[in-house]
Amino acid sequence: GNQLSNDGLVEMMTIEDSTTTNANDHTCFLRELYLGQNNIGPAGAQALAQALCPGQVLHYCEKLFLEGNALGPGGAQALEAVLRANPSLALQKLYVDNNGIGKEGSLSLGAALASATMIGDAAFFAQD
Repeated sequence: GNQLSNDGLVEMMTIEDSTTTNANDHTCFLRELYLGQNNIGPAGAQALAQALCPGQVLHYCEKLFLEGNALGPGGAQALEAVLRANPSLALQKLYVDNNGIGKEGSLSLGAALASATMIGDAAFFAQD
């Protein structure tokens, strides 16, 4: 990883897409984001969760790689909440292995991802 950490991730998720043609549209079309082993904790997971919401930088993200961070139960809850509140997200694959989210967090995240309406084949990878 690059040791991005929570602060770097929060900053990165607030960057507006400068290539957009509409000044009011800040959505880019990032399809995959690899953030494995970057010392991301619950605060970083919260920033990612917000960035996945409609109209935000990761709304069209299909694959999110977060393995080997420190999301913990709080980070899992933040991601689960956004998945449940926004069932039309494009997210299809979520990799959160080795994040200390535990069995309960893994099951909740997997169920939330599977309930999203935009996906045909949900894939969820968690191992703690």
